[in-house]
Amino acid sequence: MLEQRRDETTLQDILDRLAADSRAIESKDQNQIKVVAIEALKFMGMEYEQRLESSIKSEVGVGTQASIYELRDAETRVNLISDRYFMLLTERQRLGKVRVGGHPQLQQLDDQLGFLKNELTRAEAMREQFRMAGIGTKAEIDEAKTLAENGPTWEEQKRETERQSIGLYVTQMEADAMRLNNAIERREVELASVRTSASKISGDVVELNILQKQIEEKRDSVRVILDRLSEINVLSSNYNMVKVRVLDSPGPGSKIAPSLPKSVGYGVLIASRIGAGLALLIDRADLAFRKPHEIFERLGAPVMGKIPRVRVAGKQSSGSPNLISAHQSNSSFTESFRGIRTALFYAAGREDIRSILCTSPSPGDGKSTTACNLSLSMIQAGKRVLLVDADMRRPRVHQYFGEKIGPGLIDYLNGDSSLEEIVRPMTNENLFVITAGSRAKHPGEMVGHPKLAELLSEAREHYDFVIVDSPPVMPVADPCVLGSLVDGILLVVRIRKGVKVTSQKSRESLTRAGGKLVGVLVNGVDENPHYCE
Repeated sequence: MLEQRRDETTLQDILDRLAADSRAIESKDQNQIKVVAIEALKFMGMEYEQRLESSIKSEVGVGTQASIYELRDAETRVNLISDRYFMLLTERQRLGKVRVGGHPQLQQLDDQLGFLKNELTRAEAMREQFRMAGIGTKAEIDEAKTLAENGPTWEEQKRETERQSIGLYVTQMEADAMRLNNAIERREVELASVRTSASKISGDVVELNILQKQIEEKRDSVRVILDRLSEINVLSSNYNMVKVRVLDSPGPGSKIAPSLPKSVGYGVLIASRIGAGLALLIDRADLAFRKPHEIFERLGAPVMGKIPRVRVAGKQSSGSPNLISAHQSNSSFTESFRGIRTALFYAAGREDIRSILCTSPSPGDGKSTTACNLSLSMIQAGKRVLLVDADMRRPRVHQYFGEKIGPGLIDYLNGDSSLEEIVRPMTNENLFVITAGSRAKHPGEMVGHPKLAELLSEAREHYDFVIVDSPPVMPVADPCVLGSLVDGILLVVRIRKGVKVTSQKSRESLTRAGGKLVGVLVNGVDENPHYCE
């Protein structure tokens, strides 16, 4: 650490001196340049005036012969420059082994070596001039004087000598700065290694202190255990001195537990509570409607009627056996549709409902059977009814009435048939049916056809009621589109598990598309004993 701080201090001093010399040179002040030159010559071991005079005299060749002192100064200058040159060359070779080509330090050393090489050549030439001057003839001396008179002036030679001295001085200081930088780098690597070792030793010392603390705690625990053992030994040695006296003599025993009546009572109570809890849990998990008010609270529409399960007595003479309203006029099934018809007539007169969409949340809820029987019940009341089979995925209306599937609604929308060709009158002159027609490639696109809206609007003007049978809501989006084209929607639901969720989602889908839910029909009520009015 001390050596590194000393090297850093020396390096900073050299850098400060280089900065000061650079500022002096850049200012071009002759006094400051002279001070720098004196410092450079002192650094090289020579007095300024003596070195300057000897150098200039040797260069211009004044006098008859060069003195022994002048030759000695030239030799000294050659030796100094040679020493600096070979020192930097050694440093360059050492760094060339650990640095790649083009490194800034290598480039700096190369520049300094080039400068020193030029100065060394100049100094050797000057030394040879001194040697030649010492053995020259009179003619040579006269020639030297002539050259001195016609050559550079004293001030020019003086400034050139100062420049050379300052260049050598700066080169030496830069070399010293580079050497100190390398030394500081080595010290930093050693310091990092020492710090790593110290950190490891510190960790070992902390771990040793922790182990010593644990040993002390164990010793305290052992000491406490030994004290307790000593107390126990004292008590055991005095045990024979304790006297025992019998207070009561033992008698015959009796059974206290378990008690059979209590166990049976507790078991019955716990079992009854568990059974009640399970029954309540099963009832809630069923997600089925139990009362009509539950339907109204969840769907926001009244229950217009309940439909019993269809009981087919046998094959009928004409049409499907599911058309109970046509074959069994006095059955409970037919009476239920008369009640639905009455409620629907009341709602239609109050809200001007002429076109009605009959749909359901899920397949198998009985929407097609309900639509056909509701149409039959309306014509029995003297109404003129048009039944449209808009279920283009699984059409059923043509099967109920024993008709061919085409031409029908799809043919009309495709432009293959006219409206008069697809409207089929039934045996009763007040009932007209439009079947689904030929199979459509894209049923979902057909329900949005503009001609379908025109057909329903025109049918609304020529018939008392238009009943539209559609697919269920949950599987496809067709009922949502159709619901926006009619005056009201009847939702047929069958009471079974999960009907609460499917019915609520169906209502949300229909109302979101602009449909109006006017009522709910509960189908197959006698199949589920849990539903009651």
